[in-house]
Amino acid sequence: MPDTLALVDRQQTLVADSPAGREYLLAVRIDGLLSRPTHEHLGPALSALYAQTLAAAVADRTLGGLVIDVREGQSEVTEDTVGSGLEVEIARDPYTAPTATFGLHLSIPYWQSDGAPAKRNQILEALAVAVAGNVPTVATSVREQALVAFRAHLAAAIGGAILRNADRPERLAAAAPGPVILLDGDQQVDHDTMGQTFYELLLPIEVFVAGTEADLDARIQQVLGALRSADTLGGLVVDVTEDSTNPEVIRDLYTGPGMGARLEGRIFFATAVSDPWTVAA
Repeated sequence: MPDTLALVDRQQTLVADSPAGREYLLAVRIDGLLSRPTHEHLGPALSALYAQTLAAAVADRTLGGLVIDVREGQSEVTEDTVGSGLEVEIARDPYTAPTATFGLHLSIPYWQSDGAPAKRNQILEALAVAVAGNVPTVATSVREQALVAFRAHLAAAIGGAILRNADRPERLAAAAPGPVILLDGDQQVDHDTMGQTFYELLLPIEVFVAGTEADLDARIQQVLGALRSADTLGGLVVDVTEDSTNPEVIRDLYTGPGMGARLEGRIFFATAVSDPWTVAA
């Protein structure tokens, strides 16, 4: 199945009104869908498609003079700081092909002169053309670099292989330590710092054990220690932090002996403005 992109126009909000015209904030979401042979291929492919889609959408941030700006993220009308930028969903049903979807949120402020033809549809058409011109590249996005670096750090810290976006196990071998699975998470974006774009990447981590609750807690502590020791991943990111731990989320899904927990951390990183492939200076 080829990768597909679809533009979804969303809410338009009146920001300012005057006799000369009105300023609007138009919210748009670009939905991406991709499938790969294995779950291991999904994360890198998702990061690549996200980056090339974003770069295409913001290549001309005025869309030929139609708008004031094209910004990544869901903007609040009264704030420049934005919330959700990227929402990720990984299909993890063992009976389906490895598939992922994402929703890339954009905020587009524009001016509509009083008495002039409405610009909303023209803006959406111009954005669709821009996004359709996305170009694959061999460059690795900063998002993907951060995920790869953290995965390597986690593997070294706990002394074992880390799966990425794999299905949940249904049964655990009684004597073997269970898998640790790193999931590609959602991403928030902040434009408050001039000259860079600041991101907060969610790091969901699932751990499984075939032993007792004490064994599960020991595994959890290993992962938490890895989160706390990741720091800046050698200068690639701004920080890695621990967030939450929930040992009840997955346990009831098992058909055999074993327990699991879901932990969440966060990676904070920055890129050059409109350039998802370059770490901010």
